[in-house]
Amino acid sequence: MAVDSSTKPLDIGIIGGGLAGSFAAVALGRLPNTKITVYEKSPAATEVGAWISLTNATFDVLTRFIDSDKLNGIAFRGDPNNEYVTRHWKTGEIIYTQETFNRSRPFVEARTHRIPLHNLILEHVPSNVEIKYDSNVASITSSPEGITINAKYDKKDRHDLVVVADGIYSRIRQQFFPKGAIKYKGVVAYRSVFPESLVSHITDLPSDTSVWAKSGSVVFLSKLGLGQYGVVAIISEPEATAGKLKWNRGTGEWGRKRLKEFFDQWDSRINQVIQIVPEILAFPLESGPWLSNLVVDDQIAFIGDAAHPTSGVYGAGASFGFSDAWALYRSLQETSSNHWVRAATVANKYNIKLALFLFNETRRYFLQRVEKQIAIDAEVGRDHLSKAKDDKEWTDKYLIVRSGGEWMRSHNVELEYQKVRDQYSVLLQRNLTSFQTLGHGLTEWDIPKL
Repeated sequence: MAVDSSTKPLDIGIIGGGLAGSFAAVALGRLPNTKITVYEKSPAATEVGAWISLTNATFDVLTRFIDSDKLNGIAFRGDPNNEYVTRHWKTGEIIYTQETFNRSRPFVEARTHRIPLHNLILEHVPSNVEIKYDSNVASITSSPEGITINAKYDKKDRHDLVVVADGIYSRIRQQFFPKGAIKYKGVVAYRSVFPESLVSHITDLPSDTSVWAKSGSVVFLSKLGLGQYGVVAIISEPEATAGKLKWNRGTGEWGRKRLKEFFDQWDSRINQVIQIVPEILAFPLESGPWLSNLVVDDQIAFIGDAAHPTSGVYGAGASFGFSDAWALYRSLQETSSNHWVRAATVANKYNIKLALFLFNETRRYFLQRVEKQIAIDAEVGRDHLSKAKDDKEWTDKYLIVRSGGEWMRSHNVELEYQKVRDQYSVLLQRNLTSFQTLGHGLTEWDIPKL
């Protein structure tokens, strides 16, 4: 039966075209009867970035829209069930192997780097999505008529729904939550991605993904796919030093000398790699309070680092952003007028308020638990690891920490959404009835306002 297309499309604005914002465009662009605009402040898709962990949760979400072979084509994983190998900081002896259970090989955690991952996501953006580069959004204005985008150009676009994905330094988060200041965490991540051929002469270099750790400092070495190799070194730096470093900027010979001296007594293979790295980039890690609720004014949804601003969080920051986007997609999908209708005769309509409620309920409890774990791990480091009498005791205590985190890396956001959806299934029933009898979605329900 033909569908009447006279219903106005749901107009969605996405602020930020990074990993989370681009994947939100991929997902939301597949909803029927939508018009989507992405505002990205860069003049073009940027060729910057470093190591990205493709967690189990990332594979679960991205492969909903991206073929797993294509995703695996840009990635690297070690031997079966050896996603990360933890080694003794000095001897290089394997002291812990992180395993993944009950997952087929193509969906097991892997490594890649930001540029090919971002490009692959952008290749899957649907044609009904417009990406406006060089669009620096300073603020947004919320009203009953919609959300107005205040960008640097004169024209002010208005949307029914705005998805905020403008990163850890989000102007929009600062606009609505001005007390949530971003602060330096006390550590700097030094990173580099370079051709794998540059380390081919190091004959005993591990062929897996390895991490060396000691007293809060860590080094990661791994292939990253597409013939690339990556190194990440995270060490404590005084604020005065970090203040001289710029995010994603080279450190020159100073950076190489700093790392060579710091890791001089560590496994010699680490300094062999540092010696040949073409350029070492600095990333002073920062964080701020996470949003307890990801929705504002029943019209604005925060995702990715804009919602949970912590750089270097368990190597899963990108994964959390992808899961945010999936939860929003599913919430809009199942609260729309036609999703449960077998023979639709009118164009699809949406219940933004109900969708954002389900989205928020799906994500906020998990994210609050992750933020709590950050505080717990800081307490463990301060009160237990730092008081170890010797290297052996520190290693024994560290393994308790290192063996955790699978619940974050493998969190199934689809099942979490289904749990929330089923909890509020009465609302979905009433919502469908409202669309069918009144022509619009359910507007009021007996749930405390957030």
